[in-house]
Amino acid sequence: MIDSYPSNLFTLWCAVSFDLTSDQVTSNSFNAASGQTGVTYSIQLNLAAVPHVPFASFDTIIYNDFAADADYWANSGYLTLQNFIRTHITKNYPGVPSHFSVSTNVQRYPSSPIYPNDYAIDYQFIRYFIFKWIGPLVLTICLILPMLSFLTEIVREKEIRIKDLLEISGLMPISYWISNELSILTYLVIPIWLIIGTFYGLGIFTLYHLDPYAQLCYCVVLSMASSGMALGFVIFKSEYYGLPTFLANITLAVGGLFVAQSKDLNISSKLALAFFLPPTGMTIGIFTIEAWFFDNPNIPMDIYYGGYETRILPSMYQLKGALVGGAIFYLFIAFGMPFDWIIPKDVSAFENLITDSDESYYPVDAEEDNNDNKVLLDVRNISHVYADGTHAVKNISFKIREGEILSYLGANGAGKSTTMGMLCGTLKATVGDAQVGDFSITSNMTKARRSLGICTQQDVLWGDLSVREHLLIFGFLRGTSFWELASKVQQMIHDLGFPEKANFMTSQLSGGQKRRLCAGISMIGNNKVVYLDEPTAGLDPVSRRQLWELVQKNRAGRAILLTTHFMVCLTLINSFVMLF
Repeated sequence: MIDSYPSNLFTLWCAVSFDLTSDQVTSNSFNAASGQTGVTYSIQLNLAAVPHVPFASFDTIIYNDFAADADYWANSGYLTLQNFIRTHITKNYPGVPSHFSVSTNVQRYPSSPIYPNDYAIDYQFIRYFIFKWIGPLVLTICLILPMLSFLTEIVREKEIRIKDLLEISGLMPISYWISNELSILTYLVIPIWLIIGTFYGLGIFTLYHLDPYAQLCYCVVLSMASSGMALGFVIFKSEYYGLPTFLANITLAVGGLFVAQSKDLNISSKLALAFFLPPTGMTIGIFTIEAWFFDNPNIPMDIYYGGYETRILPSMYQLKGALVGGAIFYLFIAFGMPFDWIIPKDVSAFENLITDSDESYYPVDAEEDNNDNKVLLDVRNISHVYADGTHAVKNISFKIREGEILSYLGANGAGKSTTMGMLCGTLKATVGDAQVGDFSITSNMTKARRSLGICTQQDVLWGDLSVREHLLIFGFLRGTSFWELASKVQQMIHDLGFPEKANFMTSQLSGGQKRRLCAGISMIGNNKVVYLDEPTAGLDPVSRRQLWELVQKNRAGRAILLTTHFMVCLTLINSFVMLF
């Protein structure tokens, strides 16, 4: 029995081992040999297997009535078992009456001038039995609060189309997501060590706790950041994003307490939950770390250790792998949404709707072109049909050469913005194609976008960045060399007409200044094609004229496509006109 005790810790309460002589074993009696004076035995008790069994009440008249570690031993049932064994052995000796019983009395030591009478606080007990329950909630709150500002800003960038503008300007989508991931991790390095340092200063952590907790927090931050960015595709409005995300993470951290201590879930199930639910993974990690330091308080943690109950707690090595794997998984979701590239659209169903063999073309459609300038934008039979069969744009073809401006006019809903969306790649064309410089917008979008600049109908700006910083960012994205960038930015600031506000935050600019800045952003850098989607909408006559002057100054070497409702303004920039 004693040999099987260590392997049955979770089912056995105790084991009794007798060290008997050969005579006692042969006679099957404790008093087999003459002169036998006693029986040697040992008791091994598992305090965690069953609830405590109080033995007896202590004498209330004793001096020291503070709770002490000995109470745990006295109330464990050990003394009750010991009494039973002693009584049974004694009754086997000759002359002992059948009603005999052994009495065990417990009393504390009296007051001593050497040993203090104060209750000793066991910080190891506090850390293991208390911190592992409140630690996940505290750490989750401390990590998610500074992270929310970043995550909310990412949702806002998607909401107001800053992300699209960055991609149109040449930023690789994967670079956008990875840079946000690394920015969050870098920003949270200080809060992580501030939290850990605070616990160390309070005596809750020792030096050996710092490294495992830091590694756990880094992995959790990576996974929480990726899952938070992926959640942005479910909650579309930035003003509705913060509170649900905060409450969801707190709930998952608290729910992880039941997952971590559950004996009904195996290690694989807990790793799967940590993979998909980062706060739950952090709770499981805290349980594993605290289990190690409860058993090994002054030894660096072994990353392959799975806790004092190895069958229900994964090791830190496994847990960190699950958290990092979850971070990659959610990053893939954020990068790939809405996964149109996984299930290609079948355009054959729309071709019959778009192509009309009986359609007649006017002679002006075949106008002779004697301009020898290079064609920078070549649109060929581009069309877009919505899922309900509505023709937004049908068979549009045109060319814009270097130095030319083409303006197209039409009523609201005529398809002007839809055409812009197809030509910059934010909206997929049903059929047709467009050549931007030497690259197709459908088959080689990344390289085509490096030659594009766009000014949308809305002001797509960061409110906490200056005018100069906006121009530097987009100029760099469009391939302007470091040596040329400063001079080009300074020239564009001069062309904008408000150089005195170069270092002002864009939130401090007037409406007309913001529109001019958006137009300037579309023309900063080495891009050869510029799209201006109703750039003068909502502007007063003076601001409209200033914006047209900005376009006129920067048209050289570029092909510009714009939409506007103001026919009279097109004479200022000598533009070709196309009616929708």
